[in-house]
Amino acid sequence: MKRHKRSGGGIIWRGGRAYGDFRRFADVGGRKERLVAPGERGATTDRDVAAKLYAERVVHYESLRRGRGLLNVTETRSSGPMPPTTW
Repeated sequence: MKRHKRSGGGIIWRGGRAYGDFRRFADVGGRKERLVAPGERGATTDRDVAAKLYAERVVHYESLRRGRGLLNVTETRSSGPMPPTTW
């Protein structure tokens, strides 16, 4: 089985493109994601850009986790708009 290059910090390199491994944040929706720079269509090939994008996503997931803990939320998904309340 071929292993893909890791550059540490959860960045995975496949075919010269960067992907972030955020599975440690699975409780708030973390998964493997392409690291895509604004205005680009595919995962970045630049190591510095990948590191910056990865750090931004970690901050995002950490803030979700903190908010979830503060609010004691157990489920973050919505089943849709709430029906109108009749009084």
